Amino acid sequence: MGAKKRKGKGKLASAPIRPEAPQRETPEEAKTARFPAWLDHPVLQLAGRGRVLIVSALALLLFLGAVTPFVYFQGGDNAEYIMLARALVDGQGYTSVYTNPPEPHTKYPFLFPLMIAGIFWFFGGKILLVKILIAILAAVMVGATYRLWEEREEPWIALLTAVLVATVPFTLSYSVRVLSEIPFAAFATLSLLFCERSLKQDSLKNSSLVLCALFLILAFFTRSVGIALAPALVGAVLLAPPLRGQWKRNLLKGVVMTLPFLLAGGAWFLRGYLATHGHGKNYLSEFFIKDPYDLNSALIGWTDLVSRVQSNGRYYLEQLAITLWPFSSSLDRNHMIMAGSLILLLALLGFGAVIRRRRGAPELFTLSYAALLLIWGFYENRFLIPLYPLLIYYGLKGIQVLLAGAAWAMPLLRLRNRMLSPAALGVLALFLLVSNLSADLPLLKKMAQIRRVQGFELSPGFQIIATNEGMNRILHLALYLRAHAEPEAVIFARKPTLVALVSERKTVGGPFVDDPAGFIAELEKNQVTYIVFDEVYKEIQKYFVPAMRSYPQRFQVVYQIPNTQSQVYKLLPKENPY
Repeated sequence: MGAKKRKGKGKLASAPIRPEAPQRETPEEAKTARFPAWLDHPVLQLAGRGRVLIVSALALLLFLGAVTPFVYFQGGDNAEYIMLARALVDGQGYTSVYTNPPEPHTKYPFLFPLMIAGIFWFFGGKILLVKILIAILAAVMVGATYRLWEEREEPWIALLTAVLVATVPFTLSYSVRVLSEIPFAAFATLSLLFCERSLKQDSLKNSSLVLCALFLILAFFTRSVGIALAPALVGAVLLAPPLRGQWKRNLLKGVVMTLPFLLAGGAWFLRGYLATHGHGKNYLSEFFIKDPYDLNSALIGWTDLVSRVQSNGRYYLEQLAITLWPFSSSLDRNHMIMAGSLILLLALLGFGAVIRRRRGAPELFTLSYAALLLIWGFYENRFLIPLYPLLIYYGLKGIQVLLAGAAWAMPLLRLRNRMLSPAALGVLALFLLVSNLSADLPLLKKMAQIRRVQGFELSPGFQIIATNEGMNRILHLALYLRAHAEPEAVIFARKPTLVALVSERKTVGGPFVDDPAGFIAELEKNQVTYIVFDEVYKEIQKYFVPAMRSYPQRFQVVYQIPNTQSQVYKLLPKENPY
């Protein structure tokens, strides 16, 4: 039979020819293709893991350049961590051994002191190894930052973000301090990374889900503020589009991700309640009072809360300018706040562009963590470190949005927008990198000079130095008490952990009472023998000076640093005035 002809056609009918399906790129090829031509360098075209290792290794070299073999006599948190670690090594449990009497510690989570205790157990009290561990975790944070944003298919922005995070002067400064911000930032960034990965997988049996839950627990037991991570992870899972329409599976993912955290966190709070009969110190109890440094202060009201948010907001705007734009430190406070506001607006612009198309764990954690910083009674620049991997990325995205707007407004640039955005971002990132390094290099030089200083060796491998004149005076007062105070003496000091670490005596830091007679009664109640009178902290001036003037016969100067008012007083009994 002859083949049928199509109607109105003189050609033979045949099966339609299907166009050949285009060959799909592998994930690595797709990411590599997104590198701009000016970043097309063999080093940047390595496989994903290779790029992460290179970025992390370079960051580690930078951080190791700032390592010194000393504990800085500053603040008090570092001393607390070290003494808690020593208590664990000595078999005394997680206990504040310097208090009178010693009491179970319930304020700081145990993971960071446990890490220090592990080093002390295997290598003695060598603080240098503790600092190297923190530098390694800082490099892990940088590598996790790169991987987090690279897996959003923007490897060149990920590279710029990671480089800027590593070179921010405050990252370098805190990468070698015995404080928990860097470990927390590393664990939090890893948790965000694995949460993002877990959302791309359909099955509940995937390693990313388990690792996300693990790093959530590690982050919380490093710093209590890690509690802000949990709602961000759960929110990201619930807001994610269901894979294959199975929304129940996303809900189960949220349960698997957070249930271990809820059980572990609940056990931690229950332990604190039972160990102290509900009277232990914790951040929750300090959260609702006006002055978290004074546990006797009144509960915070709505007006006080609004005032706190405004005050914290101004402070962190200033710190954003100082930390992310080092040249702004020469400005006055108002201009620094303006510079910080511009940086924040740029980050908000990028944040808005990102959150319109995806509401992932990084976006939700940015909101929850920033909210905690604003309403928390404590504020310090180091609390911004966990936000650096996020804010810098959103800032770069904000610049992208501005460049896209400029290209739309200028038709001649539309065809070149793909090249313009990477090039402009690269130039700006290079400028920021130079400004960061201009602050980093003097810091590295200062650290090199400090390494040649002879610190005060409290034990083999454990040396301590002061970072400024005021703290140096308190250090000398503590060294005097170490050498001359009776072993059973109890010391009153504004920073009890620092004085206790050096003096190796029981030390208390309160409570503070306005009434001079009541203040002395509290000293007697705590069996205080010596008082450290420093010129640094206002609380000593506010509470001790009125008591000393009202009852001068109760206090005797036993040591004074020449040409200063920094003194050690001895509390005399009522019946034996001198």
